[in-house]
Amino acid sequence: GGPGVVRQLAAAAGAHQRSRYRRLRALAFAGLVDQPEPDTFELTEQGELLRSGLVGSLRALVLLLAGPETWRAWGELEHSVRTGEVAWQRVFDETCFDHLARDPDRQSAFNAAMAEGTRAFVPTLLAATDLATARSVVDVGGGSGALLAGILSAYPRMTGVLLDTAPGLADAPRTLGQAS
Repeated sequence: GGPGVVRQLAAAAGAHQRSRYRRLRALAFAGLVDQPEPDTFELTEQGELLRSGLVGSLRALVLLLAGPETWRAWGELEHSVRTGEVAWQRVFDETCFDHLARDPDRQSAFNAAMAEGTRAFVPTLLAATDLATARSVVDVGGGSGALLAGILSAYPRMTGVLLDTAPGLADAPRTLGQAS
């Protein structure tokens, strides 16, 4: 919500103050925060994308990609590049989607990340595509329905069909209900 002093930011996060300071300095180097005063930091325009509830937010995606499972799979990137095998399958002996289906919290994080990215993409799609003559649209693998909701909001006479796995569709009733 504005500039924050390291001491207060560390206390709010339950973090070690010097460690929090080092992390904030790293975020400043990455352009996500500015340091207007020695112990004060604030989000940059790019850093604002880490906040929730904003169009174009990347927060859910960052949380998903920073999860321990994802880091373990990335550790097998070289093997995947050399063999063509899927790293996730090698590490966990199951597909990513099977893994997500067994972990409701990670499934929810995945769904939120996909919806977040889709909502940010909808304006670009609508600007590049004229769907005025289409009567219906089918979104295969559409998860929460964020894309379908965006299209149907722009073309209210159109009907839509949303297809995905049951866990992928978990948030669809809410998303499509809010769009109607």
